Amino acid sequence: MPRLLAALILAAGACSLAAQTPPKESPPPATRESEFRKAIGAAWEGLATFCVKWKLKDEALLAADEALAADPANAKAKGARDAAEKVGTGALDSARKEYAKKLEATRKQAGGLWRQIAQDPVVAKDAAARDAAWGRALELDPKGNQ
Repeated sequence: MPRLLAALILAAGACSLAAQTPPKESPPPATRESEFRKAIGAAWEGLATFCVKWKLKDEALLAADEALAADPANAKAKGARDAAEKVGTGALDSARKEYAKKLEATRKQAGGLWRQIAQDPVVAKDAAARDAAWGRALELDPKGNQ
């Protein structure tokens, strides 16, 4: 009988101790937002590099700024921005035509990536972040082409 009583007291103490132990926090759900932001930054950085090569100074600065807004750690975009500040102007008409094509392709690519960010389950829970991502996607690619 004393053993049974001791076992019951021990079991009751263990149960109350288990009830006091906080549950383990589950890790936050995985999100691909940073991956998409890096891809957006890389797309704009590619356009900025093209613009620097062909002396499209203003366009290079805008593209580099877009890249850095999406991915502030993008070292190539920082380099392109620095180079753009030093480049002269005087691009050829053929370079401007090629720029227009590349700009349209970059806008579509970035718009599609912003759509993916907006649809990410973690981002979708934050209405402000979701709306901002959708807004940016529609601003870049109003027709929704990818």
